[in-house]
Amino acid sequence: MGELVQSELFAKRYFITTNAIPINKGDSYILWNLYGPDFQFGLGKNVGIVVMSTWEGMPIIGTLKYSFSKNEKLHYGFGLLAGTGSWALPEW
Repeated sequence: MGELVQSELFAKRYFITTNAIPINKGDSYILWNLYGPDFQFGLGKNVGIVVMSTWEGMPIIGTLKYSFSKNEKLHYGFGLLAGTGSWALPEW
């Protein structure tokens, strides 16, 4: 079975979204998915922010995540998720 390499940037996400492994301060990446772009930024120690949308720009969703590791195999993540209908449905 494989070994988790936490320094690998894409080890910090699942297929569609992030997981509980922290992104390092200063790290960032962009994913270009079929449904739209996904921007990931490391703001501080164990704090990350994500901005994702569809190619139409609706909705626009932002997340703020704090994560930490209990040990090598146990990770926790807590976060907030907020979004808007953007230009098409701003009240949504």
